[in-house]
Amino acid sequence: WEGRVITQHAEVKWIEVSGVPVRLEDGKIGWSGVISDIRQRKELEQKQKESDMRYRNLVESLPLGMGIHQGGKLVFVNEYAVKMMGAKSAEDMIGMSVLDFVHPENKESVINRIRHVNNGVEVLPAEEKFLTLDGRELHVETQAKPFT
Repeated sequence: WEGRVITQHAEVKWIEVSGVPVRLEDGKIGWSGVISDIRQRKELEQKQKESDMRYRNLVESLPLGMGIHQGGKLVFVNEYAVKMMGAKSAEDMIGMSVLDFVHPENKESVINRIRHVNNGVEVLPAEEKFLTLDGRELHVETQAKPFT
């Protein structure tokens, strides 16, 4: 269990409590446990959440389409990419294959670029043809790099 407690000096502290039941000499059940001060961990978690939100807000507000895929399946697209590809929401694109958006003329080169990125190699920008969800042809410049 973790939570906040107020000390006798009116300080609020984050603690983590863990314990196990033990049989006492009189046959009754008691508890043996450890209480840890986890304030620093909670502060770091909060700073990380704030940093993640700032980063996400930055990426969402970029005036260019951005997507992240794992194993060729989209796991993230920003709002600009949603509009550019003719989707109603990011959920319409999440889970789709990246290749679903690539014009047949460019599929082989995109597959090679993905292979390079999957091997940890950043690829140079390239001009390609994409297809929007409604089938329109879109000329784009793409760049890809490994991302964790």
